[in-house]
Amino acid sequence: MPKIVDADQRREHIADAVLRLVARQGVAAASLRNVAEEAGLNVGSVRHYFTNHTELLQVAVTVMAERVETRITRRVAAHDGTMGERALELLLDLVCELLPLDEERRAEAIIFLAFAEHARTNPELGDVTGSLFRGPRALAELAYERFDLDPPERELAVAALAATIDGLTLLGVHRPEELPPDRARDVIRWQFLSVIRTSGAGSTPG
Repeated sequence: MPKIVDADQRREHIADAVLRLVARQGVAAASLRNVAEEAGLNVGSVRHYFTNHTELLQVAVTVMAERVETRITRRVAAHDGTMGERALELLLDLVCELLPLDEERRAEAIIFLAFAEHARTNPELGDVTGSLFRGPRALAELAYERFDLDPPERELAVAALAATIDGLTLLGVHRPEELPPDRARDVIRWQFLSVIRTSGAGSTPG
């Protein structure tokens, strides 16, 4: 009796192979042949689940983005109803989900930067990588929902936090020795507290 293969699981398995290759060697390494070898399949099997190479890359980016979103959703749920200093610490946990502070998140950051550069000259990946570019701002908007800020202040605070996330991501990928987790948290904490002090929004987020 032939073995039944779950198509979604097989596509995700192949997408994981793409992500591992990109993390190690960049997008150029994720050829169909290399992906098939990394996934332990033949090229024909990979072609069976993806119409072309572009779709293969798009699905891989989407799989990674969904995993990050799932982690962030869990962090948001943990924050619900929390007040004061504990709320600030949970917000720091939330923001740090996008920073390359451990092996998993650093690999994600490397993959993001690799796809971002690839998309610069390959516009067919623009839509899917655009969601990754929007991630830091969306996270910053989510974080500042907890602060009592006027709209102009909120907009500047969100833009500043998103830019800080982008900058720390770049630093964490290329100079990880300069971004230990405690240092990253201190930078984000300082930014939150600076907004609190200058806006008169209160001592801690609600």
